Amino acid sequence: MALSRSVPVYPRQARQAKIEGQVTLELLIRPDGSVASVRVLSSRPPRLFDSAAVDAVKNWKFQPRTVDGVAVEQHAQQTIRFGLKQISIQ
Repeated sequence: MALSRSVPVYPRQARQAKIEGQVTLELLIRPDGSVASVRVLSSRPPRLFDSAAVDAVKNWKFQPRTVDGVAVEQHAQQTIRFGLKQISIQ
């Protein structure tokens, strides 16, 4: 569960060309809820939105997962959809 999320910046060249797309990311979340690493799993169109998605997600904070009352690292997936009218996060 994300506690804070910054919205990705829509790439100027994509907006000018009226291109929409999406990026699915794999995140490694530290026990303190910060993002340790981000990896692009898939993107459509390829590479156009990757940097914007990765840059935004690096600053997100999550509620850490706990096991027996202790916060632990966790993996998560997030899909960011870049629509001309709205950017949505799933």
